[in-house]
Amino acid sequence: FPTETLGNYPSNRPAVIVYALAISAVGLASAVKTVYAYRHGLMMASTPSEWVTHGFLRGISMPAVFLVSIPISFVSVTAAEISWSALVILRLAMRRRYGKITNIW
Repeated sequence: FPTETLGNYPSNRPAVIVYALAISAVGLASAVKTVYAYRHGLMMASTPSEWVTHGFLRGISMPAVFLVSIPISFVSVTAAEISWSALVILRLAMRRRYGKITNIW
């Protein structure tokens, strides 16, 4: 629904906000799931803590970018959509800092 709404109304602030909220909810759920699983022993004992940290940071990076875009949309819907490209820069910075998540394990 959010993707179709944004596709049908790309220059509409409510469509951008709904899309940003939907993407943020999924990312936050993923981050919470990772931490919950780690803290409650639902991961293998051999799971490195660096992998959990990296997974959590990857999980919250997307909601952070999309939630910041919501106030930007009140200034400019186009600027809010362009701000989503910051995710690429953020992911590259995380890869530089932590390496590829597949290399940790």
